[in-house]
Amino acid sequence: MSLPDQPISSFKHIPSARLLGGPLLVLAIGLISALVWWNHAESRNRVIVRQAFAAQTADLQEQLFDRIDSYVRGLHGMRGAIAAAGGETASRVSMQAFYQSRDWEKEYPGSRGIGFIRRVPPDRQQAFIARMRREGLADFAINDLSPHQGEHFVIQFIEPLERNRKALGLDIASEEQRRTAAQLAAQSGAATLTAPLTLLHTTENSLHGFLLLLPVYREYHSGRAAGEKGEAYGWVFSPLLIDEVLAGIDRESYAFTLADVSSAQPPSVFFESAWSNSSSLDRLEKRVELDVLGRTWELDSHANEYFIRQLNLSDPAREAGLVLLVFVLLAGWLFAYRQGAQRKLQHMVSAQLGDAAPEAMLVADEAGVITHVNQRLTSMFGYAQQELLGSKVEILLPENIRQRHVADRSHYNRSPRAMGGGRYLEARRKDGSVFPVEVSLGPLQVGDKRLTIAMAVDITARLQMENALRDSEARWSFALEGSGDGVWEWDLQTGAVTLSKAGAAMFGYTAEEAAIGTIADWYARLSSQDRERWEDVLRNLFKRQDEKFLIEYRVRCKDGSEKWVLTRGMVAARNADGKVARMIGVHTDISERKSAEEKLRATSALLDSIIENVPNMVFLKRAEDLRFEFFNRAGERLLGVKREALLGRNDYDFFPREQADFFTTKDREVLRQEGVMDIPEESIDTPQGSRMLHTQKLTIRDGRRRRRGRRVGLGHRERRDAIVRAL
Repeated sequence: MSLPDQPISSFKHIPSARLLGGPLLVLAIGLISALVWWNHAESRNRVIVRQAFAAQTADLQEQLFDRIDSYVRGLHGMRGAIAAAGGETASRVSMQAFYQSRDWEKEYPGSRGIGFIRRVPPDRQQAFIARMRREGLADFAINDLSPHQGEHFVIQFIEPLERNRKALGLDIASEEQRRTAAQLAAQSGAATLTAPLTLLHTTENSLHGFLLLLPVYREYHSGRAAGEKGEAYGWVFSPLLIDEVLAGIDRESYAFTLADVSSAQPPSVFFESAWSNSSSLDRLEKRVELDVLGRTWELDSHANEYFIRQLNLSDPAREAGLVLLVFVLLAGWLFAYRQGAQRKLQHMVSAQLGDAAPEAMLVADEAGVITHVNQRLTSMFGYAQQELLGSKVEILLPENIRQRHVADRSHYNRSPRAMGGGRYLEARRKDGSVFPVEVSLGPLQVGDKRLTIAMAVDITARLQMENALRDSEARWSFALEGSGDGVWEWDLQTGAVTLSKAGAAMFGYTAEEAAIGTIADWYARLSSQDRERWEDVLRNLFKRQDEKFLIEYRVRCKDGSEKWVLTRGMVAARNADGKVARMIGVHTDISERKSAEEKLRATSALLDSIIENVPNMVFLKRAEDLRFEFFNRAGERLLGVKREALLGRNDYDFFPREQADFFTTKDREVLRQEGVMDIPEESIDTPQGSRMLHTQKLTIRDGRRRRRGRRVGLGHRERRDAIVRAL
């Protein structure tokens, strides 16, 4: 093309609207396609990242459980060795022989050794010490961590002894955490972990240690039912250091912490990986609770920027720019074609498609004849370029769907439009192999000719990751089914709510009735008193304030009865806009627990009523400071003081010092003894004058604090005795 023979400054020729219409339309389509492709690439990357992070978290949990299971297997071996060596009569020599037969530190890194704990009744304590000294431990003694009464759980053997000598003879029943874990193991028959604690010889790792205990039982007695265990006479155990147990699991691309959340106390963090202080990425954090040998651990993991980099994700902006570049080239080609340079521009477009397009691309006319292909497409399908040009696009599809595709293509030609990713098809290579692709379409007007541009992405790897994720969820669901809980799923895209087989049975439905309908159908089954709380939970999820929830409520079963249910749920997937797309969770039947709580409340109310209405004064004081904690109505009348003025104060706030000294002395005495202290006579000043009282005091223990005190009027012995028995 040449310009008119006139100065450029006076050149006023403007291309006609017809000449520019087609190229501008192509550019508009290119801009839309680039935006669609950018959104598609962003969504694809988010899916890849979420799936990779979910797989990483699942692998982390699996490694954690594998490590713990290896130590349990070691204890089973030790228990078998004790049985083979004579059971209760096994000696320290047999213990040493078992330990020396294994390379313990190499097989079980993080274990500080292995030993045996024996139950020693109080009346057998001296005989047990004498036996141990006869076996070569001349200075053997039973050591308590704190004073306590009752049976002793004494570390009888431990190897290697040189490193664990401080632990030999330790009575673990003298410390609550160790004692509780041992009792739980004896009752359940299973390996059990203590709460995080400081091992005797490892003070530099405060609360980073555990004791792993496995009960050892006496032989089955002939009169017992088949398979019933005898009484546990001890435990094999191993002290563990969690930092060494988890050595090698840490990775630079992610970090995690472990905390014990078994009790109502604040979580006790006992492990932080090396990269815990690295900056985490939004929405790449996960917190799960794990049942680990009688304890509940909370695993909190998060990924960092290095995690993203190692995935080698493509840049959506670059891809969208390349898509737009393709359309710019197509628009230029169309503009040149309408000016008489069609062949030259076609050559340019054909040459540039292979380098510019980020994915496999072809151009076809309304009849479905392929007019252009790039190198990525020929490589993907195994054809030479000459084999595809002039062929129908159906050559790239399996034979069983070609006829249907012809009909779909005709329908598209009647209303052509840009269509982004999300259309999944099966494609066929030259060698006959079939594979899945994601297809994007866009119309293109070149002169009087309408064309269609198609881009194809091989999604084989993506579908494999999605299938792996579904398999992981299936295993999770199977594990929960085995525990008796019911799994539920809510697909917000279809609105369907589905229960697992166990979940359906929980409410009286058969497996065929597990698909209960929509969320509205589920709401209809809820107690009217609980629906508003359900709506609040879902509202927070939809506002992205929460990712998981826990709620107790009542559900109407198939037979019309109501059942209390504890439901745990979490957001399993969000769409590209961040909206909730799928939720999953677990139903647990808590009807029996709720019934027990109601009975406990009724019993407590009855006891409170009795104490409040007896005619004799009843009071409680805190053991640590002897301040009043409770007064009944009779106490108010006797002292002439409202209980609000009494509570939180002591005897010196109301009585003469001599009387207060007497009361306090008796309080201290009753704290040092067991049983009831009877005080036949004691004088007290009241608004009605000096009174002589007959008082009984006793210590009440609640596991953490000691409270004591009952005081009744002289001459009411029969009523007093009834109160003591009732309380």
